[in-house]
Amino acid sequence: MKKSMVFGISFLFCFVTLNFVSGIMINEVELNPNDECNDCKEWLELYSQEPVNLINWIIIDKDNNKFYFNASFSGYYVLENISISLNNANEQLFLYNLTEIISQTPIISDSQNNDKTWQYCRGNWSFINSTKRQENLCQTETEQNQTQEDIEEENQEGNTKNITLELKWDEEDIINGEEFDIEVTANNLEQGDYDIKLYITEKENDTIISETYHEEENDWRSSTYYIEKAISGSGEESGTFTLRINEKYKDFDDNTKINIRIRKSGSSNYLVEEIKNIDLIPRGENASNEEVILQKEEIEEERVVLENQETSVIRLGNKKSEVIDKSKNGNLLYESTNEKIKKYSIYAFCIFLIGVIIFLIKKKF
Repeated sequence: MKKSMVFGISFLFCFVTLNFVSGIMINEVELNPNDECNDCKEWLELYSQEPVNLINWIIIDKDNNKFYFNASFSGYYVLENISISLNNANEQLFLYNLTEIISQTPIISDSQNNDKTWQYCRGNWSFINSTKRQENLCQTETEQNQTQEDIEEENQEGNTKNITLELKWDEEDIINGEEFDIEVTANNLEQGDYDIKLYITEKENDTIISETYHEEENDWRSSTYYIEKAISGSGEESGTFTLRINEKYKDFDDNTKINIRIRKSGSSNYLVEEIKNIDLIPRGENASNEEVILQKEEIEEERVVLENQETSVIRLGNKKSEVIDKSKNGNLLYESTNEKIKKYSIYAFCIFLIGVIIFLIKKKF
């Protein structure tokens, strides 16, 4: 009995440990291998301090290409010769456990055909010499490090640091389950093309819950992605973008905020970010309001019809009753009994006289 209990507890411990996902992350990415190495391919590296079962886990890139795992590991796991082709510019990778994002890279680019890779370095990403299956040497090789912040400063030329963003929308249109438009105005732009990333998140954990319509692709995509060349020109430029809440969050309401980022097309880092609170109307709540409005419209139409009719008081049982109700166009609506008797009695009297005359003629002859 004791052996069975020990075996059961051991099995449960192994199962829980194998599926424990603490600390797992995308650790290193090679977008553009050295051309001098014929066998070198694109690859990425995961890292986890604990054993992890990757069944049902997937990697998704910026173009929504997917790679499915079928392995377990701890430490460093290198995914080589991957089936998805990574972009050398403006690439981004997401690690999903079913539908939950576990780890993601920033927007990264690699135009150099060498042995440098993008590596996670204590909260930042650095472009340094490859440390494949080894600890990233972010702090010991500071002279060759190029962090995301450094690249962002290089991209912020001239007065781009002074770019401001304005957002406008109709609060009554922000309904879960329906499409809605957001107007974006950017000021102090230099001449050129700019990408826009517009998305709605939960306030508590910043989960992106919206989708954005991409006109060039004629398709809806996760708001995780930028709309490329969304705005072009200099000075003040504006555009209108269409969003909707992802169907997975159909029951979500309120407690949301809207985020916008702008970057120069071809750059891997955003120049300015703006965040505002936005009120999300739950599904179905607007339906009751529409019904009330419809009822008011129907009542108003009935009132107008009644006002257009010329009416008088109806006096039933009065000997002096006449034709007492006519519509505006003269059509008879109601006629009293006394009026009917007066109207048709003359015809009855004439018929009676004709009958008497015929009787007398026959009697004479």
